[in-house]
Amino acid sequence: MKDALKAALTKKNIIGNTLLFVGIIGYILLFGALFGQNNILIGVSTITAMLMLLERDLTIHPIANTVKFAGLNLLTGIAAFATGFSVWGAIPIHFVMMFIISYTLIFNLKNPLYLPFSLQYLFLLAIPVTAEDLPLRLTGLVVGAVSIMALQMIVNKKRISKNADPIIKSICSSLLEKMDKKVSGESGAEMDTAIRKSVGSLRSMIYDQREEDYYLTEE
Repeated sequence: MKDALKAALTKKNIIGNTLLFVGIIGYILLFGALFGQNNILIGVSTITAMLMLLERDLTIHPIANTVKFAGLNLLTGIAAFATGFSVWGAIPIHFVMMFIISYTLIFNLKNPLYLPFSLQYLFLLAIPVTAEDLPLRLTGLVVGAVSIMALQMIVNKKRISKNADPIIKSICSSLLEKMDKKVSGESGAEMDTAIRKSVGSLRSMIYDQREEDYYLTEE
């Protein structure tokens, strides 16, 4: 029974990873077909950002987040283009851009979310475009930002209700079990770690759904 279950899970993982790989390659190739080979690396950085940001639920402010990512992408595109005019002018532009990217995305310390956007900026520097091709590149950058939020709306739209409900039930069941142990004279301390972990997961989901400037205390 265990071997059959393990084989089923392995098969499911293989199919899931294969579909994910096909989706990644398909998106990159489609991006290159639409915006040219000079901009295909934008598709690479975009798909990386899409997958990394899936761990956060950004659907509570879809428009604001889309504008945020689009603005950041446009800024990197314009800055990378501007560096081609002067070597000395490029130095402060690089410094300012890396600061903006890091400052904007450093809110999450669990994953380096600044990495795909930093790589994207480096890609833009490595493959410069002319003024005639700049509008197409900027359009690709905007489409990349929209793609990030589109995947968020597909995957994370009802994430808190789907994932939080089982966690709440698990917390309540664990607390009831601990109370029963207390009543029977047992300590129940071994359950504290699991309860804290579940509460931490729930708090993380709520934190992603917070309103602007809303702070969750430890309590």
